[in-house]
Amino acid sequence: MNQLYKKEFKLETADNAAKIVHETSHYFDNLATLSGQNLLVKTYDALSELIPPSSKEYFPFIEDFFDTFHSWNMRDFTEIRDVYTQPIIENWSFRWEFQNHVDISDNELSFSSMSANFKYLDNTVAKIPFSMEALWETNAMWAETMYRIYAVTLSKNDDAKVVEAHRIQQNYQDYVYNPQLLVYSIAAHFVSSFLQTGDYIRTFMISKALTSIALNLPFEYYDKIKKPSGYIFSGTTGEFLENKKSIDPCMIYLVLLENIYESRADIIEDGLFVDFEKVLEINDLPNIEKLNAEILKEMQKVKLVQKSAAFQEAFDSQMENGISIFKRYGIEGGVNIMPAFLVKIANESLSCVFQEDMEETDAYLKYDLGKNLEKLMTKILKVSKDSSNTIKN
Repeated sequence: MNQLYKKEFKLETADNAAKIVHETSHYFDNLATLSGQNLLVKTYDALSELIPPSSKEYFPFIEDFFDTFHSWNMRDFTEIRDVYTQPIIENWSFRWEFQNHVDISDNELSFSSMSANFKYLDNTVAKIPFSMEALWETNAMWAETMYRIYAVTLSKNDDAKVVEAHRIQQNYQDYVYNPQLLVYSIAAHFVSSFLQTGDYIRTFMISKALTSIALNLPFEYYDKIKKPSGYIFSGTTGEFLENKKSIDPCMIYLVLLENIYESRADIIEDGLFVDFEKVLEINDLPNIEKLNAEILKEMQKVKLVQKSAAFQEAFDSQMENGISIFKRYGIEGGVNIMPAFLVKIANESLSCVFQEDMEETDAYLKYDLGKNLEKLMTKILKVSKDSSNTIKN
């Protein structure tokens, strides 16, 4: 924290700080974005069905929570093969695949999602779903990458700066083309491929900007956002906008990207900043100020359906904290400032734990409690499904 206040960043602490901003970015996206708050209310409504114990056979809020989390994660669709690869960009390619979804009761859902089938030369390397998890990891990798870049830039040790800059370039090139980590870099791959950004810094800056809009855009703007002509995603984005039924940040990310591609506009200003207003203008969206006001209104509407004394206080505290953070950083999510602000958020939060003695903290105990509640919900849901199947048979 002393480095943050003094604005003197040391390279020898950059590795630890990069881990902090990476993990706190997840905390930020799950608390201080509109989509994160919608998941938060589903979580607490599901938890509220646990107390008091009930003899009912159907638990709609728990089922809705698991269905949402499953559709936002999509690990079941991830495939990674043991294939020799190297970070040689021209040897890599990908193509789209589509898959239908079922809910936790194996009922087919009315939406499909997209995966990228990655190849190295002629060998299939992996099939990676473009999921909410991919968006969250994109923002986390932006935070980690940009923190290291700023730390190098602001360092007073010229010799160390040269060595560290080379190390960063090598590490992130390896990272982007590591088959095991493609879920972290899939959104950046799309930006790099279609916008021809040329380097990983510009790639992550643009990816972060698009993700920040996608995670926050209110559903009413799905009718107002510009409909792409359909060049790079074979009309999928237009079809989605015609038939949308609920928020889908992943598809909005693709809409934003396709509109920028079709505009041929350069959205990086002076090589240093994302021209966020231009991104919004290209997509027929209002300016930052108006969107922030609309998002804040939507956040203030998010309420628990299930009233529970056991969880109401915790829910209210999380929501208020998320709104407070959003008021500070807005829909931009800090894209044009140093990610060290995430260190400050982590330091102020009772929910983020980064100390060596983490077992002694309240946040660690809350995490342990949360895992136990998750196990209980999973058990209840299994009993509910088994009972439902018995009745059907």
